[in-house]
Amino acid sequence: MAINGELKFRILIFAPFGKDAILIGEVLQKSGMLVQEVTDPAELSQCIRDGANAAIITEEALDEETINSLGECIASQPPWSDFPLIVLTGGGASTPGTEMAVRARAALGNLSLLERPVRPATLLSAVRTAVRARARQYEICEHLKELKQAHLSLQEANNRLESLVEQRTSALQKLSAHLMRAQDDERRRMARELHDGLGQSLAAAQINLGLIDMPNGSAGERFLGEARHLVGQAVADMRTLSYLLHPLCWRKLGFSRLCSGISMVFPNAVESR
Repeated sequence: MAINGELKFRILIFAPFGKDAILIGEVLQKSGMLVQEVTDPAELSQCIRDGANAAIITEEALDEETINSLGECIASQPPWSDFPLIVLTGGGASTPGTEMAVRARAALGNLSLLERPVRPATLLSAVRTAVRARARQYEICEHLKELKQAHLSLQEANNRLESLVEQRTSALQKLSAHLMRAQDDERRRMARELHDGLGQSLAAAQINLGLIDMPNGSAGERFLGEARHLVGQAVADMRTLSYLLHPLCWRKLGFSRLCSGISMVFPNAVESR
């Protein structure tokens, strides 16, 4: 339904017989209302879809074709819309048109009956009430649009945030994997150092200590000296390895704290090692 410009402020008049359309139009125009006369049910339905404040219909125009056309138009309204229809009935006894309007009341939705002859003040009061109600409906429509736009903006912001979280999570996972690989590489290197350096020195010292008890005379002192040298080398290698396992610069940079933080974020990655 188009509701832009002056279309939504129109009062539609469907009174194809007699001078009702002219008289009603004059009364409403004198009160500053925008009036449009329509000539058939199809035009009336299309004008309602395009946007209007209310429609005034004489009971003579409410034949089966008009009621069916209006019923389809009313049924196709958006949820916020409840278009007001004002039907001018004949005075005195009920007419077939009046009876048809009453029976069609449910199908036509927001329908009011005014008995003729209608005083101008009564007509204006009914139309102004319908206009105020319709204006409120347009306000609800605009509010729904704003809510929809706000929801879309919130959804877009949420999508951007989720994307950012995924990127940061991926970056942290890559960093964690890199640190785990570096840790494995360092462990392998330390294992080689222990085996090739400290292990060899201690094995040689053990052999020399075993040779001291052999009857070689002064050779025992030589083996003991070599064993002392090898043990000293093993001690030096142990200090070097201890420093390499946790150097002072890492403590200053908070490297251990960083590793601990990553382990807390990705415990499974650490446990899987």
